Amino acid sequence: NLVAVTGNAGLVEALNRAGVWLGVVWTVVLAVLAGWRLARSTPAARHVRLPVLVPAVAYLGAGAATYVHALDRGFLSNDELDHDLWLVQAGALMLVALGLVADWVRARRARAAVARMVVELAEAPPPGGLRDALAGALGDPELEVAYPVIDGRYVDSRGLPISAEETAGRATTALVSDDETIAVVIHRSDLLGDRRLVEEAVSAARLAFENERLHAEAGAQLAELRNSQERLVATSDAERRRLERDLHDGAQQRLVGLTLATRLMRTQLEREGSTNPAMWVAAAGAELRQAVDDVRKLATGLHPAVLTDYGLAAAVRALAETGTAPVRLVKATDERFSSAAETTAFLVVAEAAKIGPVSVTIAHRDTNLVVDVDAVGAPPRLVDLEARVGVLGGTITIESTAAGIRILAVIPCA
Repeated sequence: NLVAVTGNAGLVEALNRAGVWLGVVWTVVLAVLAGWRLARSTPAARHVRLPVLVPAVAYLGAGAATYVHALDRGFLSNDELDHDLWLVQAGALMLVALGLVADWVRARRARAAVARMVVELAEAPPPGGLRDALAGALGDPELEVAYPVIDGRYVDSRGLPISAEETAGRATTALVSDDETIAVVIHRSDLLGDRRLVEEAVSAARLAFENERLHAEAGAQLAELRNSQERLVATSDAERRRLERDLHDGAQQRLVGLTLATRLMRTQLEREGSTNPAMWVAAAGAELRQAVDDVRKLATGLHPAVLTDYGLAAAVRALAETGTAPVRLVKATDERFSSAAETTAFLVVAEAAKIGPVSVTIAHRDTNLVVDVDAVGAPPRLVDLEARVGVLGGTITIESTAAGIRILAVIPCA
């Protein structure tokens, strides 16, 4: 109360100096606090606060300079420097106001973007369209949406595995409904500074999230089913190879040994002049040779060893030499492919060759193993082969030709 102390000039001066010092302290402290808050902010929050806090710090700095300039006098005045500092403060206040207006404009634009996204989602976008709409609304082209599945993994809209962990520059926002995480949005970390935008966009797309999550789960289950079928095919091929080895190294070797033994026995009996036993031994030897041929054909039909050792082209050439029907290899690549792809392609050729002569072309086109077979008729196990090729994600087509049929098998091998 200066009225109460106007009669004491010394007290008035002391109070004025104390007020100037207090002004220096509070302006400096507020400027430091504002700068510290800006420095400690996340990149997203710093992006939002920067247009307001920087001019606010400038305003406080000019105020502190005004108080420091008044320390020698002991009171605030209005000399030329004070006028300049007041102009600085006025400009800083205008920048603070502009920063607040910019924040308001950004919020309006965000709401407009969310409204556009709602309109787009109302048109039932295809799988992945939700991610595109959300990325456009949030201004993050690298945005991803991860959906949780039963076993704790996360998949994208196509059902493919995706990581939902935060990385450098990327943050996550979970969409929770009834204490259950429906989806996790992986976006730029600076979007966390505008939580309203993220929350409004996610809330607007809640129904679309629910719908796409069901599609993602179905896609993941389908992918798992396909992987399971591929494992069954691989297991079946492995079992075929095991049977071929057992027949080749076991029964076939024994039959060969027995055939040699009977041949030696017949030779010995013929030397001794005994014809009847030699005739019976010769007949036994013929039967054994036929058994060896049958076992060899069975082993080859299960899984030819040359297919494992040298590849598809070599196995077809071997089939041309040992098969019952002529097999002509028109053109073939000597590249090696996956075991499942090579086995399936060989079975297509082998089954077609059971009907009659075939001409075979083997090629590698893009990411597919293509087997083109000209045959006299459709093999009886074509339905089984179609199922096997389908498990691998391939196709079999049959076309009628002047000489018979054309079987075209396209098997993914990437």
